[in-house]
Amino acid sequence: MRPIHILLLCTVAASPAVHASRTTDTLQVLLEAARSMQDRADVLLTLAADMAERPVGDRMKHARNALDLATQCGDLTRQHKAIYIIREQEFKAGALEGFMRSAIRAMEIAERMGSADIMADDLIWLGRGYTMNGLHEKAVEMARKSLALRMASGDPAAVANARLHWLNALREAGHVDVLMREWDATHELFRKLGDATGSARGLILKAKVFMDRGKPADALTVLYEAREVCGTTIPAAVQLDLSLQMTRAELALGRLEMARHRSREAWALVEEVAEHAQQIELLELDSRLAEARGDLAAALRAERQRATMKESYTTARALAQVADLQVLYQVGQKDRDIAQMRTTMEESERLMAVTKARQRLQGALVLCLGLALVLSVSALLTRRRMLRRIQASKKLIQEQAETLQAKNIELERQQLRLRETLISEEEKNVLLKEIHHRVKNNLQIVSSMLGLQATHAQGTPVAEILMDSLGRVKAMGLVHENTYRHGDLSRVDVAGHLTRLAKEVLSVHGVQNRLSITIDAEVPPATIDTLIPLSLLLNELMTNSIKHAYPPGARGVIRIHLTVEQAEMKLTYSDDGTPSPVQHSSNGVGRQLIEALTKQLEGSFRMLNGDGTTYLFSFPASSPFLRKAS
Repeated sequence: MRPIHILLLCTVAASPAVHASRTTDTLQVLLEAARSMQDRADVLLTLAADMAERPVGDRMKHARNALDLATQCGDLTRQHKAIYIIREQEFKAGALEGFMRSAIRAMEIAERMGSADIMADDLIWLGRGYTMNGLHEKAVEMARKSLALRMASGDPAAVANARLHWLNALREAGHVDVLMREWDATHELFRKLGDATGSARGLILKAKVFMDRGKPADALTVLYEAREVCGTTIPAAVQLDLSLQMTRAELALGRLEMARHRSREAWALVEEVAEHAQQIELLELDSRLAEARGDLAAALRAERQRATMKESYTTARALAQVADLQVLYQVGQKDRDIAQMRTTMEESERLMAVTKARQRLQGALVLCLGLALVLSVSALLTRRRMLRRIQASKKLIQEQAETLQAKNIELERQQLRLRETLISEEEKNVLLKEIHHRVKNNLQIVSSMLGLQATHAQGTPVAEILMDSLGRVKAMGLVHENTYRHGDLSRVDVAGHLTRLAKEVLSVHGVQNRLSITIDAEVPPATIDTLIPLSLLLNELMTNSIKHAYPPGARGVIRIHLTVEQAEMKLTYSDDGTPSPVQHSSNGVGRQLIEALTKQLEGSFRMLNGDGTTYLFSFPASSPFLRKAS
């Protein structure tokens, strides 16, 4: 396009106060001055992209006319630019059917262009369309393909953003376990890149997962981390999303004043972002907040505003769809006129073709007779060659059959040896189970003897020592029992084992009616080498809490949380009892056992003081637990 055209076009696009008729006249001048269809398409594309203040119908009309011109001249780059504008307007208008058609066509053009970056971006748009239509699995598939293209390009920033799109699609599809496994790697990418916006978006996504699981406290912890990462450098849209999620979490925890404060922060960002969906969501939260505070009048006002805005948004989307349909009708009418002209021309060409076909048919008949004679001679020669080849193939097949039979005999021998080996392994498993069973029985006998001695020594300090030893022996016996009862001797379910251990400890001390223990263990199965020190460690912690943190008749809850994060196991143990000097003493046998067992697992721990007692344990990747469980 010539420089004068560009100068005139920029003047029109940069002057929103110019009257519509003058804009139309200038557009007509520019289009008439354009020498080629590419120049005309560039004029229309520039107008469609720069007319943000104009109605949606005008932008769609210019974009579709540019697409028509680009299609006629076969220019894929301009076709894709026009489709991009059309697709974006249809997405904002909520025109699902038109948006999906545009997204699929854009993808087809990108494939013809051979641009991996454009294809990756188009796959994300196509995934949004599937999400709008409720096809979440298809959206996950599109996000995964986009990630593969970004990884092939080798651009770390593009890979990190593609992974974040994929994680969002996994959440919409309900694949939360896969999302949480992949989240750490994505967050690490943003951290290495120093991308505060990406890190904040990833943390907000993790908080939404916690809210979906009904864990607002965990969600709020992650959101405060995102707030610290954000600072003032990230876009307002991300800050608004963060404030919205913090409002939701504070409201779920019943912290009404903090929820109200976060809501005000969100409203301060709404006008800058101008997203109707988030305004509607914020009004819904304000309604719930007012209702929780007992202000029913304010709750009713917020609900009415939400309903009015939702109705206005729906009306705007409907008007945008009508505008899109009008543009489609105008373009369709032009296409129908062109099609009518093409039909007339095709009819004339058909009549001419019939005449030429008759002439060609006469020559073809003569040619066919000659070809038939040549083919007959060729067929006789080919038949002779085929017979010779068939004989050679039969001989080769016979030789291959003999070789195959010999290999089958050897394979049967190998299968027989393998079967004998499997029988031997089965016998070893049976013997191992029997050993664990006998060890459990012997420990049971020791437990019974300790219990009997404790009964005779009741009321003396020796009885307390015997009861502590009884708990430790039972903890080890429970490990052996779970091992031989489990099908796989090398992989025992940790959560199930700890649940049985907790019940056993409460039963030994006779406090199961007034104390309860909750266990959250999201770790892989473990071996006996790991379970014995872990069981003894938790037995000492629970015994200390029962004996020293809860006076006789007191009720309470003991919580155990065990996770593996970034190649590191973290154990959190807490009770809500009254802290005791005896419990915190570093000279007791229990405290010495805790330190020794922690050292055996190559870990470290620290104790927090508060309303209750909390122990935080951390075991590195080189510890027996992670090495054997991985």
